[in-house]
Amino acid sequence: MRAMRGVLGLVASLCLLAFSSETRGQSWTNEPMPNGGRVNVGLYGGTAEASKSRTNEWLFAMSFNDGGTLIGTSRVEWVGGNLGTNATVNLQYTTNNGVSWESIATGVTATNESYTWAPDFDYPAVLWRVVHTNSGVASTNAKVFSVRRSTNVVFNFYVNDNSTDNDVYCSALGSSTNDGAASSRPLRSLQSVVNRYQLRGGDTVYVDTGDYATNVTITIGGFDSGVAGKPVKIIGSPKGSVFNRGNIGANVLDLAGASYLEIENLKLTGGAAGLNAG
Repeated sequence: MRAMRGVLGLVASLCLLAFSSETRGQSWTNEPMPNGGRVNVGLYGGTAEASKSRTNEWLFAMSFNDGGTLIGTSRVEWVGGNLGTNATVNLQYTTNNGVSWESIATGVTATNESYTWAPDFDYPAVLWRVVHTNSGVASTNAKVFSVRRSTNVVFNFYVNDNSTDNDVYCSALGSSTNDGAASSRPLRSLQSVVNRYQLRGGDTVYVDTGDYATNVTITIGGFDSGVAGKPVKIIGSPKGSVFNRGNIGANVLDLAGASYLEIENLKLTGGAAGLNAG
């Protein structure tokens, strides 16, 4: 086991050295053609043993792949290759998961690889993409993110089970394919909201009437915290919102670093502890 750990540590060190040399501006001209004009990250980056780059047109959207929040103004960034001389790209966003797209900017020089975006709207679930003007080759960021023109913007999110009986907040069944950003598009679980969005002070999650049996502990971390005077609110239905862990060896709800939360009308049962404040 010690020998294996030593090998893994050596591999990690070599990879770190390779990455460090790339960040210091190591030349890519030693790499075999086609090399894409960039040093490859890895053990053989900058050497004749490096892997070759693809020869077809390609784009990759780099910004907001981990979700998060755009407040006010931010940059969208991309990389690409083999796009042709004087290539341009169009930048677009969607608030309906790609059903339709709106323009951020058109005819941007592809080699700029960044654009400063100041959205004129607020929405909790946005995707953006970069599109080659001529060929249509495109890349979309990996995860929805929130757009807020200022820190004062707040959003409501919705959770529902598989029934609308006695519901007070939602007009539709909960589903993992919904975005949870409207009462007509509720998500199926509270954890789905936490995983998908970065909650901020003043945001409210409405959990409608129902029984929410869960085989995992719901965990809310520090990135989903409110602030003094503006807590994140998680509000259940006055007609009953029940989270049943079904395992007395595990907690129902863990606050793993979260602060300034206001929790109302939730019944937490079937676990070692209903609420663990950490």
